[in-house]
Amino acid sequence: MNQFFFLKYFSIILLLLAVFSKMHSAPMEDSLALRTQFSKNIRAAGDTAVRIQKKTLDSLSHILEASFHRQRVSLKTLKDSLLTSTDKVLDPKRIESITKLHIRFSENLNSYSQSRQRLMRERLQIYQHTIQDLVDAHSLCRSCKESDDFENALNTFQEKVNHSTDIFFDAASDEYENTSNALADTADILRDSLITFSETLIEDRSTELDFFNEHSNKIIASIDAKSHTTFRGRDGGVSQASVSPSLTLALSSGFRITLGAGWTEKPEFHRDGTSLGIGYDFNISPIMGASIGYSYLWFADSSTQNQSVFHHSIDGEMFLETSLANFGAGVGISIGSETEYAFTASASRHFPIGIFSLNPSLIISWGEQNGELTAQRLIKTETGQGKSQGNGKGIGNGGGQQSNQTTTTTLRNIFSIMAYEINLPLNIHIEKFIITPSLSGIFPMNVIDGSRKVPYMNAGLAVVYEWRL
Repeated sequence: MNQFFFLKYFSIILLLLAVFSKMHSAPMEDSLALRTQFSKNIRAAGDTAVRIQKKTLDSLSHILEASFHRQRVSLKTLKDSLLTSTDKVLDPKRIESITKLHIRFSENLNSYSQSRQRLMRERLQIYQHTIQDLVDAHSLCRSCKESDDFENALNTFQEKVNHSTDIFFDAASDEYENTSNALADTADILRDSLITFSETLIEDRSTELDFFNEHSNKIIASIDAKSHTTFRGRDGGVSQASVSPSLTLALSSGFRITLGAGWTEKPEFHRDGTSLGIGYDFNISPIMGASIGYSYLWFADSSTQNQSVFHHSIDGEMFLETSLANFGAGVGISIGSETEYAFTASASRHFPIGIFSLNPSLIISWGEQNGELTAQRLIKTETGQGKSQGNGKGIGNGGGQQSNQTTTTTLRNIFSIMAYEINLPLNIHIEKFIITPSLSGIFPMNVIDGSRKVPYMNAGLAVVYEWRL
């Protein structure tokens, strides 16, 4: 702004020097000649003042227009970035709405720019009229007779022009500052609004896809491999890996049918069991849901899994989704020659990172351990280990000890915490595939059968593929 002040006062000084030079150098012998020259000088001074301020205003307008252009470019760059980042997330209609909103915001900027420019031109016109009124009022100077009179009148005129110029320049400078600040604030608001709008579209699209996924018929094929086969934190005293493929038909009504099987590596790699289940998933509220299910189980006679003593399984679960974490509570009833039941409580958190999502969780299991079923498990484990190792009975310390454990646990029924489990699965989304490597820490509690009693790790890898019908 200092250059504008310098330009204004430097031009005024040159104008006065030129006027004074002409008045003293011109041979004025009568008042008519002086009056004619005075009138010309007055008009020239007025025209010069208006021309100088017009240049000043043009400079300010040029700077403002450059600022508006930068903001329009910034807004377009943001729009292009949003379109690129949401291209594979949003549908064409929503992408088009981002473009339309950008066009409307750009038009708003253009309208604002034009209104500010128009206001500054109107201020210049008012200034021109003011200077013209001063020229008309002082150009004749009927009371002037001598050169000194005309010179004093010219000084008076110039003082009034300077006063009007100061008022105009201060108003134009204030208008420039106010417009620059308002432009920056407006541009920030428009950018924030465009970002918020695109985020809202993404959320709406995600909700729409979730609704579509929940309310569409689909077939889900999966295969899950584990380094350690467990059931409610129990491994039956046998450390063995497993592979479990399954096929699920999930209907939009919430009903599902699942056929699954499991292969284990001991005593040799073989199909260890098969299951056929039905279930129903439903929502209680937008953030709360539940599921119930029943499965019939077939296990090989040689199976050493803790679950192999059952033929029926009834499960129920409720879950709650919040902004902080997701919580779940479940109950499972397993039926064989006797019945066992267990409860679970879980807490998890979802961390999406592009195609990846980390879903750490904590699960607590507690329930009944039936004495008679414990004895059956011990016998199956002894038989399985005998086939595998060729040493008769025993889990590793001799048949006598195992036989004593079977005797002492046959009639023992307890209800207690069974295990704590910490899971760290990483979901990788690749089109219709979900690949999930995972690592779990299992902390068994209150073990009464031959299962491992110390904490251990369980590594896993699952692959899921969906077909929508």
